[in-house]
Amino acid sequence: MCSVLRHAKVEQWLIGVVDRDEHVNVVAAAIEALVEIGGAGARGALSRAADRFSHEPFIVFSAESALHHISSRA
Repeated sequence: MCSVLRHAKVEQWLIGVVDRDEHVNVVAAAIEALVEIGGAGARGALSRAADRFSHEPFIVFSAESALHHISSRA
């Protein structure tokens, strides 16, 4: 994802998708995008996604991986 051309509110939009969408694949795609552009504000949504989809190992892994990636950039 090219951060130069992104909309100013894309992180908030993706956080909303992670928090509210019911489809596991949509949430996975939003998590993947947050890995690239997410900041500290995305941490809560990523943790909530891991809890909400605890029965989906890929989401738990993706959310934890995104949290680690975001923390390493801070």
